[in-house]
Amino acid sequence: ARAWRRPNWREVVAEGPFTLADLEVAGSRLVVHAVERGVSRLSVYDLEGTALREIALPGPGSVRDLAGRPDSGVFYALQESFFQPTALYRCSSEASATSVVEALRSAADLSNFEFQRETFLARDGTAVGVMLAFKKGLRKDRNAPTIVLASGGLLPLPAPFYAPHLLAWFEKGGLLAVPLIMWITHGHAEH
Repeated sequence: ARAWRRPNWREVVAEGPFTLADLEVAGSRLVVHAVERGVSRLSVYDLEGTALREIALPGPGSVRDLAGRPDSGVFYALQESFFQPTALYRCSSEASATSVVEALRSAADLSNFEFQRETFLARDGTAVGVMLAFKKGLRKDRNAPTIVLASGGLLPLPAPFYAPHLLAWFEKGGLLAVPLIMWITHGHAEH
């Protein structure tokens, strides 16, 4: 019990500019899941906290789950995005490549859609990040019908997420806006 007391703690992965979401041990490496402007990043560190490499994810999205074991350099990541169905990836803590184990499929042509990360200023001048999902070619102005999903500030929404039922909304010219509570800057806008 004595070893678990705070005076015995030591920092392994230093605080950085991104929000730490999860950490797994895979073999003799640490796999760190961080969130940058609402999008997941996976990085590999040695056990002393030295950054070794980024893991190549197939595109910007959200890692929903991360699983590894100390006795194996293989770990698994479950990822999705607004227009990328949920997929399970097999990854190695020794290399940056990934391979698909299993993936949901969509009957729709998802290449007709896109999402962007933007910044807007709140009334008090605070810059707030927002993710926008829409059909390509949509004019994003005040005339576009918009659904705004927000958590009310209590918990950050996991974004981007895959929701196939929203495809009809996008097809009809609708816009989805997800403000990212964890992506707020004071005094300047992030791009």
